[in-house]
Amino acid sequence: MPGDQVFPEGIATSENAKRFYVSSTTDGTIFRGTVGRRNAQVFLPGGADGRTTAVGLKVDRGRLYVAGGATGSVWVYDLGTK
Repeated sequence: MPGDQVFPEGIATSENAKRFYVSSTTDGTIFRGTVGRRNAQVFLPGGADGRTTAVGLKVDRGRLYVAGGATGSVWVYDLGTK
């Protein structure tokens, strides 16, 4: 994961298992990578939509579900349009 202050927590794979998503508890950044490649990129920047932490992820039916832990919030993103 790029960055010195990234503390990964949740991880989920796409339905075809070619992509993976990792959340950061530090600021809620969601990273996306491709299985078999070394680097992941920022998919959803931290702080967007009020997401200041992200502790759990799930992919289902083309959507990414993000649990916000102590914030009490859950966000749902379309994987194609963010």
